[in-house]
Amino acid sequence: MALLLEVTQWDVPGRLGFKILNNPFPIKAMEYVYRLEPEDGGTRLTLDGEIELVRFLRFAGGLMGKMYVKSNRNELNTAKQLLEGG
Repeated sequence: MALLLEVTQWDVPGRLGFKILNNPFPIKAMEYVYRLEPEDGGTRLTLDGEIELVRFLRFAGGLMGKMYVKSNRNELNTAKQLLEGG
């Protein structure tokens, strides 16, 4: 899936923030910020995200939030394994 992103924060080497401009899902706004910080000889990656649902989906916010957390966690774990040579 191709996404059009707008960079909202850029502080090399520690922070990258962006929002998705062409979200194919019924979401009004979606913005993420990745923070990289040195930790114990490695790097800690922290992801903060904010999602604003369209009006008719607001009742499902809790469930959708849990789904996004699980999806992001899986994607970040996969990235970690690939970066560490696994």
